[in-house]
Amino acid sequence: IESMEQATRIEEQSRLSGGAGNLRYPFYLARLYQVRDEDGDSERAEQLFRSILGVNDQEINTLLNLAILYEREGRQDEAMNTYEEVLDILPDEAGEARSQIQTFIGNIRSGVGNLNIGGSTPVVEEVGNSIPSEESALPDGTQNEQEIVPETAPEGNLNPDQGALPSE
Repeated sequence: IESMEQATRIEEQSRLSGGAGNLRYPFYLARLYQVRDEDGDSERAEQLFRSILGVNDQEINTLLNLAILYEREGRQDEAMNTYEEVLDILPDEAGEARSQIQTFIGNIRSGVGNLNIGGSTPVVEEVGNSIPSEESALPDGTQNEQEIVPETAPEGNLNPDQGALPSE
């Protein structure tokens, strides 16, 4: 974690001084905090996710992980709103992913939640080139080659407990 913190500080300095920036470091550091889940880690992860969204507010992986963080923290309204933001960004062609996100929202509304359904946790997996970057959004606001292709667990739900991890 210390190395990722250092890489994130360097990346932020580069971005602030007009460099291209690489949002992979803050994203992965936030995920590390989210997984480690020690005192203060949720706040650190949320701050990093929000800083990424400050650069690219349509970064789907970051929004998904932020929604998961909110749900773990018992902040159901914020989780639901963030999942709805993901729906606003996902193209209509991403039918299966849209359906899974709608299921997440329905589960929260019904009080079931998404973090431990049926004794096992569903799986969210990213396929394709969807690592957070400033270049992820095109000038018209559409996504640049980002596609969510979820893998489902036996219950057919995505796994918000694991988080959405980008693939290289």
